Amino acid sequence: MRGVQAAILAIGMLIADSCARTPAWLSIASAAEPAERPADVSVALTGRLQTLAFTSDGKRIACFAKSDGLVLVDTSDGRIVNRRKKLDWANSLAVSGNGKLLATGSNTGHVGIWSVGTLEPVADIAVCQGSIYAVAIAPDGAILASCAADGTVQLWDIAARRKLRDLGQHGERMQMLVFSPDGKRLASTSRYGRIGLWEVATGKLLASRAGRPPFSLPVTDSFGRDGKSLLIGSYDEVVVWDFTADRVIHSDATPEALVTFDAADRVGNGASYMRSTGPTIVLSDQRTAATVDFYGRIALWDLPTRGIKQLLAGTRVRQLGGGGVEVITCSSDGRLLAAGNRNGRLEIWRLPAAAEKH
Repeated sequence: MRGVQAAILAIGMLIADSCARTPAWLSIASAAEPAERPADVSVALTGRLQTLAFTSDGKRIACFAKSDGLVLVDTSDGRIVNRRKKLDWANSLAVSGNGKLLATGSNTGHVGIWSVGTLEPVADIAVCQGSIYAVAIAPDGAILASCAADGTVQLWDIAARRKLRDLGQHGERMQMLVFSPDGKRLASTSRYGRIGLWEVATGKLLASRAGRPPFSLPVTDSFGRDGKSLLIGSYDEVVVWDFTADRVIHSDATPEALVTFDAADRVGNGASYMRSTGPTIVLSDQRTAATVDFYGRIALWDLPTRGIKQLLAGTRVRQLGGGGVEVITCSSDGRLLAAGNRNGRLEIWRLPAAAEKH
């Protein structure tokens, strides 16, 4: 009996010692951090959510779930306004600046154009044989930009359903395409971090920059108000890039409090690294960033000071790496932020005045 008690005591001492030496990457942020705030609106859909897009007025959000198909949700109460089932899987979504059209890029090489009001089909454009990984619609709703799996970027006349021009081939799959507010330029980012800037009228590549993967452009206000810069959110920093001079004006690292896994710790065969955070986007005030941390919380932080303003805590999936959050996006006026996770949960927060557009 004494032997059993001694064994139990020894195990207890080992556990206590292990807890006392908990690795830095498992530590949760300090008690001084803001309290976690639950979502204002939560909607349970069926299947993985990895594509979201607000309408221009922020009153609706479009998303695609495996079983539910294309869904339009009222952002005020989470009510499903409309849906279209039995569609090809949508890798990407985009809403036009005038709020009238919605584009879906499928895994069959087609781009569907839909009326935002009714989700009735407006056009179907056959782009390629493979998947479409990024789409964007010009602010006036006249031109569609698409990117296929081989990295080919193309522009299309939506009304005529015809290709206008090729913008060339990155050789890498695009993660995001974004038109400038005046519709004259198109920004692209690849899964390996390359950023491109194109002139829409001529198809000319104006500037290009290699970055650290993976990068993601926010869906609103990627272009700085100075008219010559791009704001780029990655997994561990926000970069302001002057594309006219090809130089980084400013770089803000993700706050240390969000780093819950040592980026230097190797995973598997050492060829890849576990990242400390999930996706980062820049909100429309161009002073606030939103970052998904290791546990699936979304931190709003101030770019100039790197201070955390607020922690938004949604429904977490018990999996390492972002708590199951697949995508985050914000409305064009900066008042709403939405997250979609791999279990089909859509959550929306109303943001404080500090995150609104000035």
